[in-house]
Amino acid sequence: MDLTIDRTLLDRASNGKEFNEDIRVWGFDGQQCRPEVKEFPLESHWLFALKKIITDSPDRFNPNTPNIGFGRINDYYLSMCGAYWLQVHENFVTGNLLNGQRWEWNNDEMNPVLIDLIEAYAKGIVPLQALAEAAKPQTAAKKLLEETKSFLNQQ
Repeated sequence: MDLTIDRTLLDRASNGKEFNEDIRVWGFDGQQCRPEVKEFPLESHWLFALKKIITDSPDRFNPNTPNIGFGRINDYYLSMCGAYWLQVHENFVTGNLLNGQRWEWNNDEMNPVLIDLIEAYAKGIVPLQALAEAAKPQTAAKKLLEETKSFLNQQ
């Protein structure tokens, strides 16, 4: 899948900035532990923990399946041997942020968490406990308060 980068939270290899605005991310290729591209609908927004492809593979491309491959050097891939993506809605993320099983990509119980908090955690500014507290499932009263705020903002 070809993606346009809106924001880079943390990139240890290039000090926080990918040279290209548009990147290619390789998904399931029949052998690697990667999610299928169809898991990420067009026009949706995601926070990914991507890995850069830095070595070549002799069997990286099969002409019989041109849309499936290992990937090219300097492209990226997304592992599914863990939950390395969160769905983004405005400035909040949802998904398997903490303590979920590696095969559970969604967590409907998780409270939406600000992307800025994720970035602060990744940079070591806030501790894991702050992230865990923010992601705790909403109580009924808190959920009602958030729904009321949302309703009033739409009026």
